[in-house]
Amino acid sequence: MVVAKPELVMPGAPVSSIRRHGTGGIEIVSMDKWSELKRRIHDFNPKTDMGRIVASCFKWLPPDLAQELLDTVTRCVIITTQLELKIFRTPDSPYRHGGPLVLDLGVVSRRKVTTQGVVALCVAWGSAAFNMIYMGMGTASGAEANTDTVASFVEIAAANYAGGVRPTCTHVESSNTVPLVATHTQTTAGNTIEEHGIMDSATQEAGNLWDRSLTGTQTLAVGDGLQGTYTLTASAEA
Repeated sequence: MVVAKPELVMPGAPVSSIRRHGTGGIEIVSMDKWSELKRRIHDFNPKTDMGRIVASCFKWLPPDLAQELLDTVTRCVIITTQLELKIFRTPDSPYRHGGPLVLDLGVVSRRKVTTQGVVALCVAWGSAAFNMIYMGMGTASGAEANTDTVASFVEIAAANYAGGVRPTCTHVESSNTVPLVATHTQTTAGNTIEEHGIMDSATQEAGNLWDRSLTGTQTLAVGDGLQGTYTLTASAEA
């Protein structure tokens, strides 16, 4: 009997032929049809968390599905976002409780770009109208969703923004990141902040909502400040 010695192939790769010998033995001859796919998977160099997760899945997939996934992910532009917060307390803030004047909360959210924001991006492509540089503060704590809009964002009163308008973010773009940094100073009356938004208008309750992120419950007295650092990172592929 001839001992079968098939080549090592990816899971699910088909055996090309089976040849029967007159002696009754069977020799399995497998031809690796997937050498190009294996080379592409080997060369795949993920730039994002999603890309790294995808790369770890290839070995578990049948070749046809692995190829489809690789083709799909390499034609995607990946945009990731995160929000970091700092709270600045006045020395006599009732919410300081003897703590520091500056409280660094670190990253509080990695969600969520909205459908309204994406539509605004596409509409404004090639024009100067895409001006998502204003930071809004809100009081609703419902889960972030793609369907969030300025209308559903429960924004604080205009009088509680310094100057009656949303803070304008500074932005010093690098090759593939857009950091938006602004500080809100609470005026007129206190608020319990639960949500942070990036909008394209300085006017309270106006414009389009690019991103809505939950902040956790942050109670601000008059004079307290909250600094948001929203970072958008874009990669040409996953």
